[in-house]
Formats: sequence, structure tokens, C-alpha cells
Amino acid sequence: IESSRVRMEANGERLVIQSAQTSDSGRYKCTARNRFGLDSRSFVLDIESPPLRFVNQRIGIYVVVKAIENQSVSLDCSLEPQRTQPEYLWVRHGHGPIVGGSAVSADSSRLNLNNVTPEQAGNYTCTARSGDRWLTRYFKLVVNSPPRLREGPDDVNITVNAKEFVSLQCTADGVLRSTIQWFKDGIPVEILIASGVGYLITDVGAGGSNLLIPSAQLNDTGIFTCRARNSAGSVSKRHYLVLQSGPSFPSDFNTSRELRQVNLQDFVELSCPVRGGRPTASIVWSRQLPDGTRQDLSSSNIDSSRFSVLDNGQKLLIFSVALSDSGVYTCTARNIVGQINKVRLRPKILDGQPKTVTSIEGDSDVRLPCSFEASPEPTVRWSKAGQSLESAGRFKILREYLEISSVTSADSGEYTCLVTNSAGRDVTRVQLRVLVKPRIAGGPFPRTVVAKRGQSVKLNCSAIGDPQPSIVWKRGTDDVIVPSSTFQLSGSSLIINNLDPSHAGMFTCEASNTAGTAAARIELQIL
Repeated sequence: IESSRVRMEANGERLVIQSAQTSDSGRYKCTARNRFGLDSRSFVLDIESPPLRFVNQRIGIYVVVKAIENQSVSLDCSLEPQRTQPEYLWVRHGHGPIVGGSAVSADSSRLNLNNVTPEQAGNYTCTARSGDRWLTRYFKLVVNSPPRLREGPDDVNITVNAKEFVSLQCTADGVLRSTIQWFKDGIPVEILIASGVGYLITDVGAGGSNLLIPSAQLNDTGIFTCRARNSAGSVSKRHYLVLQSGPSFPSDFNTSRELRQVNLQDFVELSCPVRGGRPTASIVWSRQLPDGTRQDLSSSNIDSSRFSVLDNGQKLLIFSVALSDSGVYTCTARNIVGQINKVRLRPKILDGQPKTVTSIEGDSDVRLPCSFEASPEPTVRWSKAGQSLESAGRFKILREYLEISSVTSADSGEYTCLVTNSAGRDVTRVQLRVLVKPRIAGGPFPRTVVAKRGQSVKLNCSAIGDPQPSIVWKRGTDDVIVPSSTFQLSGSSLIINNLDPSHAGMFTCEASNTAGTAAARIELQIL
């Protein structure tokens, strides 16, 4: 029975079995013989296998493994040393066996998942087999993810105007519940609110938060950061809030027209100290020419040897002043929010506005235009027939309109708009014509007229309106009556001669003008 693992020693008196296996179990018999006889002894060998146990028994056979997305995780199914090499089978529920690949360790006792994703979460089973014995361990892999921002993680730039309502939104998605915190320039917004800053934080559904700024001011400019956090991590998003504002002059700067008297060949410096303004204002100098047009002093047709603009437009230099340089110079600072001018401009009512406005009585409101340009801001006064009008009742004076609600015919007439400021005045007149829909007098209608056969009858229909309505007579409501020997039109009346029973019936008087139409019905009965 000698083999590579079994050998005899001491002249056969000892049998040595190396690396004993369960298959070596059995009855062994040793027999000694010589010429005088023989003798034997039997041995029963029972090879016991090592117990089949997992190396890490404390975690049990039902194991919950929690991991964070993009981390590495290892599921361990190692057995304690066995006489024969164990075999391992990994199965992912719903997907089948996991065979080979980089996920399974060299001896298959471990399942290694690198950069784990939520899609890899689920139930896994490991069956370890040694000979005819086996053990099973069950794993539940839970993959938790840091929150994701529904609006995306990229920084955003937000530009608003002063006093504008601002709403910054931040919504966190994910399996785990997230908490959201806001910061302004690194300071928790809760601290700013507690100190009296007028911000509001509102919760919007699950995982949503809005930061509200009811009336944005210049000091609200800054970086607002939304940070969403759960047990798996955090994510942040920055909102760069920029407040736009129009340019302005210093409070002690005289923005009215100033008179500068200089001598020929002198040097003149005109200043335009602009402050503030987001985005930065552009400054343009111009001059009013004798024909009323304006000349841009930054254009290429200016003599650069005598005109120079410095300090981003805040200074205009004129060298060797000539007589032709006389005039009104205007400095205009402008950005997308607004503009300011350093000049006084006599009010000028703009051309192209209607001089006559037509409306229909009672149908609607009407606006009489008076658009103008002026600096400084002028006062506007309206009058009618020498009587001053105020904003009251049906009359409302707006900046460039006079609004009259529910106009009546009494509102017709000429209206005067007077625009005045410290530099001068201008005036325009607007004619209002209120059209009046036709109204038929002499009611009530419908009414009945009785006449005798063979006689003549006169049906009267007197209508008023503006413009004067035209009259049409109809048999019934559709057939227009054409004048004849029987039917005669006299002004607004209808005369019917030689009456007979066929003339009996309903007659309609229809009065119409450009404002509308009115109708009255008269029933004629023949005796």
C-alpha cells in the first residue's frame, strides 16, 4: 500500500501516512511471518475532518453590509482551513451566478466590489463546499449615496435689480433624507436672520429649501451656498448674486446746467463724477449743435488734438477753445439699469403723437397722449377750456397721459397739456371727440299704430346721436323698404299710402352711425 503519502519504516514495523485524508480511513492489518509461522494485528483508522466553519463567525450567516457610493466593499465567505481546498459559489439574486472576473478573489472566498454603485445593491449568496459538506452565508448589500442636487451642482450667476424679489432654490434627491443649510459668504444664514437680516428660509417638499430675499439691496451681493448633507456625504452649490444698480452723481454735485464763460484759446475741463452702477456705466459726452442735433464727442470725426476724454469718461478736456465750441455739453452715464445726465433740457413734447382722439361714450376709458423729454423731471398740468384738471374721480393724470374713464359726450373738447421745469416749458393740445351711439326718441317701443283701409299713415322715428344717425326702414326685421308710390320716406318718418290689409304687420326703424346701431319696432294694424 505504499504510495507518495504512505510509507513503511523500521523494517515495516511502522506505517506512516502523510497528510491524512478522510479517504485514508479504514481497517489496516499488519502481518509478520517467518519459517516458523506468522502473526498479525489489525488497526481501525478513522480520519476526522476539521469542522466546517466560517473564519469570521461573529457576523453570522445573515450579514447586512452598508457601503457608500464609489467606495470599495468586500463580502467575506472564507472557511477555516480544510484538508481539501474549499469551493465557493457566489450568486446575486435576480442576476444568477458570479463566475470569475476581477470581482472574485483568487480562491473565490471573497467578492470584492470596487467603486460600488446603487445599482449593485441587493442580496448576494455565498455557498462554501468542502467535500460533501457545505455552508451558506447570505449578504444584503445596502449602498447609500450622498445627496444629489436636482438643480445640478454647477455654480450659477444671478443678476437682479434693487428691491427685486429673489428666490434661490435647492432641492436634494436621494434615498437618505438630507438636511439643507444655507450660507452667505461662509456665514450660516440662520445667524444672519437672528441678527436681523431680512432673509427667509422655507421648506419645499421633501429635501427642498428656498432662500428668499424679499427686497434685494446692494449689501445682499455675495456668494450664497446651499449645502445638502446626509450620512453618506454632502454636496454644495454656489449662487453668485450680483445686484444691478444705475449710476448716480454725488449728492453734492450740481446736476443742473452750469454756465462756463472762458476766453478764446483757453483750456476747459468739464467734469462728470459718476459713482456706483452695476454693471459699470459707460459715459458719453455730446454737444448740441445750432441746428438742434447732437454731436457725439467720442466719435471719430472729433478733432482729437483739441478734445480729450479721460478717467473713463468722467472728464472732457477742450484745448485752445474756439468760438465754434460754444454750446450745451451733456454728460450721460448709462448702464442696463438706467442713465443719468448732467445737463438741463427744456421740456420738449415729442412729435408724432395724435392731435385728435376718438372714443365712444360709455364704452371704454381713453388716454390723451403728452409724451415729452425733459431734465430735470418736469411738472405736467392738464386743462380744458381754461379750467385746470386734477387727478380725481374719472380723471387721472399720469406722467405722459391724461386718462378719462367712462367717457361721456360732455368730455368732448380741446385739452391742453403744459410741461414745465426750471429750464423752460412746452405745450400741446389734443382734441377729444366722444361719439354717441344712436338713441331713438318717442318711445316706448314696440308700439302699435291703427289706421283705416284706403287711408295714409305716417310712422315716426326720431333718432339722436353723434354723428347724426342715418335711418333705414324695414318690413319685419330684414327686408329694407325701397321708396315707391306706396312707401315714401320723409326725413326719418315712413309714409304708407292707400292702406290695404297686406300692409299690416311689423315695421322696424333702424338708426346707425359709426358708434353703433339702435332699432325700434312699430306694429301697423289695418281696420
